[in-house]
Amino acid sequence: MKYFISDPFTSLNVNQLGHSFNQWVKEWGSTLLANEEALTAFLDELQEVLDANNAEYKRCKPLVVKKYANPSKTTRLHLHILTEGSHPDSTAVARISIEKVFAEFDGQERIFKAKKGGAL
Repeated sequence: MKYFISDPFTSLNVNQLGHSFNQWVKEWGSTLLANEEALTAFLDELQEVLDANNAEYKRCKPLVVKKYANPSKTTRLHLHILTEGSHPDSTAVARISIEKVFAEFDGQERIFKAKKGGAL
C-alpha cells in the first residue's frame, strides 16, 4: 500500500524550536511513501527530528506528536505536533495528514490498489 503526505500545515512560531521543526515539515509536502516500510521510516524520522530539536533547544517547551485516526474514515492519519502538556485542541505547531493511495492512473488506465476503508 502506498501513502501520500498532503500539504502539511505549519504555524508561525515565536521560538527557534518551532521554526527549526517547521522547516523540516515543509520539506515533506506532497510526498509519496512507497509502502508500509516507508511510512514507518517517516514516522521514525519524525520522532528522531523532534528528539534532536528538543535536545538542541532545551529552554523551549518540548514538542510531542499526537496521532489521530478518524474511526469512521480510517484512510487518513493525522499527526499533530504540539508543545508538551498543551491541550490537544490547542493550536498545533504543525499538522501532517497521511492518506492511503487507493488508485493510480498510468495515462491510459486507472489501476485500483486497494479497497477504501480499513485501518491505516
